[in-house]
Amino acid sequence: MTIHTTIRLFLLLTFLRAFGAGMIFPVYVPYLLHNGLTIFEVSLVNSVFFWGQFLFEIPTGILADKFGRRGSVLTAWMMNSISMLLFGFSGSMPWFMAAELIDAVGCTFASGAFDAWITDQLRSLGHSERMSKLFAKSRFIEALAICVGAPIGALLLQWSPQAPWILSACATFTATGVASYMMHEDLGYRANAHDMGTPVHPADSMLGALRWSLQNTQLKYMFIVTTVFTAAIAVPNIQWVPLVQEALGGEQWNGAFYVAITLCIMFGLKVVVPRALVFAGSDEHALRLLYSSTGVVITAIGVALWFLDGWLCTVMSIGGFLAHEACRGAIAPLRDGFYSHHFPPKYRATLLSIASLSHHIGGGVGLLCFGLIGSYSAAAAWLIAGTLLAGIALRVPIQK
Repeated sequence: MTIHTTIRLFLLLTFLRAFGAGMIFPVYVPYLLHNGLTIFEVSLVNSVFFWGQFLFEIPTGILADKFGRRGSVLTAWMMNSISMLLFGFSGSMPWFMAAELIDAVGCTFASGAFDAWITDQLRSLGHSERMSKLFAKSRFIEALAICVGAPIGALLLQWSPQAPWILSACATFTATGVASYMMHEDLGYRANAHDMGTPVHPADSMLGALRWSLQNTQLKYMFIVTTVFTAAIAVPNIQWVPLVQEALGGEQWNGAFYVAITLCIMFGLKVVVPRALVFAGSDEHALRLLYSSTGVVITAIGVALWFLDGWLCTVMSIGGFLAHEACRGAIAPLRDGFYSHHFPPKYRATLLSIASLSHHIGGGVGLLCFGLIGSYSAAAAWLIAGTLLAGIALRVPIQK
């Protein structure tokens, strides 16, 4: 396969996966609420996903480094499809938790492996450009697919609660079929790249990746701040449905509002990323700017919910929510590009899995803590989460 063919395949698979996920994003919280769960119980169910990823991220990353990325990706997407079907045909909290756990294990197979596959495959074909541009494009494709999938999922939910989950599973099955036929892997490149030498034993891969990460000050900064960031955004991830329904007057707006969310993410990808890089001068300083800005905006939403009412509260909360989504859209490709540029091929999938642990720890802790706080006061959850994120992002040093 040529460089351009490989990139097109990567983007096609990204679209199919994001289209399937996009149908679920606007219906996840309403679906669980309609099945009798409280907002805190929804947080508990979602936390299973993050803790499942935390437990299985490193082992599956090592398997990807040892046995190849392609098999890990195919396994991941099959498990994701099974999880969607289980969600659609379940009606109780224990089964929802089981579905989340299956989805979590599946995602850990793909989280490091898919990015590592495209990076190594392009390098083996002579591609020498930094990966930030491609990852930004893939995020844009994801956002476009979600724009298509989100309103479809919201409409299907009104017709049949199971329909969005079934169609999402079908989209992921399709991606799996395409990948099994067209996705190739140059194992020879990984065996000879840089100082790899002979194949790496899983334990050596783990220890070597840990030693490398502990010696890298910038990665330690990313670990700390990403943990806090993921904990903080647990609030908007769960609280957006009651926020929108109260502000706009009903759940019929969920699909349209999620399209607006996705458009803001696309704005972050296309507009905020290049301007943040020019303003800050480097990936890590641009990330500091965006992390702290996200914290400030989340805090402002909490202030609006606590002290304001009427149209002013609506404008500040909805406007702030969309602004924070633009920041989140810009953060992801910058962070992915930073990792891919700095991580050596020998440990890339394992290191990406280690880096993902910060995301899983933060998400699990944030859903439990802020879910509990939010069950008493949504405004307090927004205020505490935003203040914590802004403070940590500004105070933790990037370099010695």
